[in-house]
Amino acid sequence: MNSETSILLVDDHYLVLEGLKKVLEQNLTLSHISTAINGKEAVSLLNSKPFDLFILDIELPDCDGFDLLNQIRTRFPDAKIIINTSHDELWTIKRMIEANVDGMVCKNSDTIHLCKAVTEILNGESYYCPIFSKIYRKINNDVVFDDITIKLSDREIEVIEAIIDGNNTSEIAEKLCLSENTIESHRRRIMAKMGARNVADMVVKAIQYRIVTLPK
Repeated sequence: MNSETSILLVDDHYLVLEGLKKVLEQNLTLSHISTAINGKEAVSLLNSKPFDLFILDIELPDCDGFDLLNQIRTRFPDAKIIINTSHDELWTIKRMIEANVDGMVCKNSDTIHLCKAVTEILNGESYYCPIFSKIYRKINNDVVFDDITIKLSDREIEVIEAIIDGNNTSEIAEKLCLSENTIESHRRRIMAKMGARNVADMVVKAIQYRIVTLPK
């Protein structure tokens, strides 16, 4: 992350919009923060210049936030996207996961979590605030240990094992005969399920809870 990072904030409440912008400017080294108060303004800005990161509310007055998200993904497949919303319904969280967002921050969370999300995601990681991490773990409740609930698919376990073996995204994609985007999607889902802050934290938890074992 540097002073040239370009961010687009989208929220239909002006005070929230300006408040988020001020929080990011005061806590992070960012000089290019644009704002849009509805979908129309957001699309207009999309047509005017590229952005490194989008922070979106999914409830907008003139469009479905998920429709806007899909437009962004279609035009900018590598875009980093954070959903900042007060909606914590299970079906909403499932839709966000399926949309492969890079981060989820509840509006009821402390603003420090939005700053953490921006920092982690611009460094190539994913971030989910504690509220969303806890709810997501409740969605996937096949494997239980201590107070944590996690359900990982066989493919997700293969991805973790490949990461532990020292493979990067390209190498894992080649090894599993999948695209790099698919591997990144698996990684984001794994981190959401485990409530991991970054890849290192994900690996530690996977070993700690015996989801995988260290190679000999």
